Amino acid sequence: MNRQAAKYSIIRFQPFTETEEFANIGIVIYLPITKELYFKLRSARESGRICQFFAPLDKQIYTHSLKIIQDELERLQAYAQEAENIHVNFYDELIRTREDIIQYSHSRVLFTSNVQDTLDHLFHQYVHRSFAHKVGFEEEMQKRIKTLLDASNLNQTFTKGSIGDESIYNVALPFVNQVTNSAIKPIQFQHAKPHQLIEHGLTWLTKIQQLKRHNFIQPNHVLFAFQPPDQEQNILLNAFQDIKEQIEESGIIMRNINDTEKIMHFAQQKIK
Repeated sequence: MNRQAAKYSIIRFQPFTETEEFANIGIVIYLPITKELYFKLRSARESGRICQFFAPLDKQIYTHSLKIIQDELERLQAYAQEAENIHVNFYDELIRTREDIIQYSHSRVLFTSNVQDTLDHLFHQYVHRSFAHKVGFEEEMQKRIKTLLDASNLNQTFTKGSIGDESIYNVALPFVNQVTNSAIKPIQFQHAKPHQLIEHGLTWLTKIQQLKRHNFIQPNHVLFAFQPPDQEQNILLNAFQDIKEQIEESGIIMRNINDTEKIMHFAQQKIK
């Protein structure tokens, strides 16, 4: 295949539109010259991992959404071949912004000589790698905090749980003290782009604000143990300082993951 221009978009699963939190679940590539459409989606077998990330989320919501988008993309693939002489920009229509559980990133352009290899590369980069890294960073931070709690005999006080009411609004958190209604949440800011960093911070800020709105928790009963971005990347540091100020203005306590003394001071205060 000769090298040719291709448009592509990242397919995103966004079950809770109010938080704007999403997981990348696929890639769609469109070749404008030949009007060919290619796509690759996450397997339905990965529903457990996706639902855990968006807990609490019914597995069927994800699998049903995946089936709908699979059918739509297959239909468009067939239509593209039949509509060779019809001037319909179905790709732009597919990825346009709408209020839906499935979203598409803005269109991007690249050149490819092997569409399948390019599709696999993009899928690995944007779907498997990015999602795995996001979870991996914060899982590692959770282990560090658990070690601190274990050393202070607080591992039975702060346990994995949730704040809120499933019939109204509910947020799963790794360390919750159900007696004093307080929580510790590791949050990492090791993102490649400033907007990704800010959006991740806003997601968790919004969750706590929503809990406060329904009187489930007070922001000063929540500690975000954060991992800042690379100190050498000024553009990321500016974004981090921006979102950090917004979070602190809400009343949520922010502590560097390495500031173990202050993290444990919060935990000790919240056992009474």
